[in-house]
Amino acid sequence: TEALCKQVDRKLMKRYRFSLFDFSVSEALRTCNRPILFMHSKADSVVPFDSVVKCLVSCYVQKSFTCFEKSEHLQNCYDEGARYFNAIRGFFLENDNAAVTENLHIHYPQKRMYTLIEEAAKRLPEDTAYDFLGKKTSYQKMLKRVENTAAALSRYGVEKGDTVLICMPNTPQAIDFLYGTNKIGAVAAFVHPKSSSKEIAHCLRLTKPKIILVPDLFYENVLSAVESTDRSATIVVARIQSELGLIKKAAYYFLKGRHFSKFPTRSFDITYSRFMQHTNGLNSLTASYEENATAVILFSGGTTGTPKGVCLSDKNLNAVCMQSRIAMEAE
Repeated sequence: TEALCKQVDRKLMKRYRFSLFDFSVSEALRTCNRPILFMHSKADSVVPFDSVVKCLVSCYVQKSFTCFEKSEHLQNCYDEGARYFNAIRGFFLENDNAAVTENLHIHYPQKRMYTLIEEAAKRLPEDTAYDFLGKKTSYQKMLKRVENTAAALSRYGVEKGDTVLICMPNTPQAIDFLYGTNKIGAVAAFVHPKSSSKEIAHCLRLTKPKIILVPDLFYENVLSAVESTDRSATIVVARIQSELGLIKKAAYYFLKGRHFSKFPTRSFDITYSRFMQHTNGLNSLTASYEENATAVILFSGGTTGTPKGVCLSDKNLNAVCMQSRIAMEAE
């Protein structure tokens, strides 16, 4: 049943970094760096996960398969999820060092970055997506935040092909803006928040953003850069303390945050909380995937002159994530 599949999938993902639902079974076989388990039942006519069998032909070139029939590991264990998992666990423990082909082939999905987060949230909704200074956010909650951000961006006139400048440290708001921007087909351009006003102004001229996201403590620097150009972008001011737990929120506010509570000062700039108001329940269209379309712009260090904007696609970023997962043996 689907419920049993999900139960087994969760355990496989956590223990063996292998998922039957990872971009579909066929693509999972291509990305898995473990031996593949090919199962037969006692009756020989019933094969669990028959979709695995269907894609053997397309995958056997890239992988070595450890196959067995009527294995004692799987005798009389299909009727109960726990026994079924124990059987799979026993097989992997015995075959963990089985040889695989030397050349690992990774199949890169033709999908937006947002779509992969959406699929992760459906597969493992309660798992932790990120931990920000002790405050954990699940994939399900992260996806909801991203969808609300996409709705807010659309409400403020950001459309497919437009640019959103993210001038943030590693905070949840930056993550929300990255994937929210990606969902609607806009381009997320990243600038280091400690860049000089001159460097930020240079990036503004290159990217021509409609919206700029910045933390309150760097608002004045970004505002100075905006005023030195002919851009009239709206600055969204995020507060770090809003993403902290209760005790850390209070401590940060009295130590540092209260000094920046007066920002923004321009009439058409807006706080992050106001920007996100009334977006719950609103939907934004998910842009279609385009292989060579720019999804993210990262700026170089400018060691040979002014910083250059490096245009990256969804596939570029997805590939880095998948390669890192394989290299680090991460879940």
